[in-house]
Amino acid sequence: MEEKQPSLELPDIPDVGPLIPAPALPWWVWVAMAAVCMILALILLKALKSRKSQQAPLRELAFREAMASLEKARLITAPIALATAASLAIRQYLAAAFADPSLYETHEEFLSRHEALATLPESSRQRLAQDFDLLARLKYAPLETNRDLSGLVPQMIQLLEHLHSVHPVPTAAP
Repeated sequence: MEEKQPSLELPDIPDVGPLIPAPALPWWVWVAMAAVCMILALILLKALKSRKSQQAPLRELAFREAMASLEKARLITAPIALATAASLAIRQYLAAAFADPSLYETHEEFLSRHEALATLPESSRQRLAQDFDLLARLKYAPLETNRDLSGLVPQMIQLLEHLHSVHPVPTAAP
């Protein structure tokens, strides 16, 4: 048997092109995505800014409506009706200005809800609770027929002005 001589020919280098992975996305797609992200960020910032600027007019409108309601309440002579009108005016302001559900709560529910108006300073919350307590007593407790309620509306106007002057403080997320 004859031994076969090894061939001294070198094989050609194989084409490695098919083995190299193609880039996932071309460069222009990355640039386009970055541009879209920047545009969306600008739109989001503009929306947040306009939302913040819309809150001030809503709060101002709620204040004016509550003041008008309290001025109308001056004409009421019945103690229970007067206390109810004053309470409703303040609660409508709280619902519009602070997004507080107190408009739909009883006095006891409002006092038992610990997170009620958490964006207000503690002194403002205590003053509000005291004035709501006064209104609740006038609405639900037996009244003396000769009680002078002429100072009730000015007291509620002072409370409303105080609440309107206080700037809400953001609370930490739970």
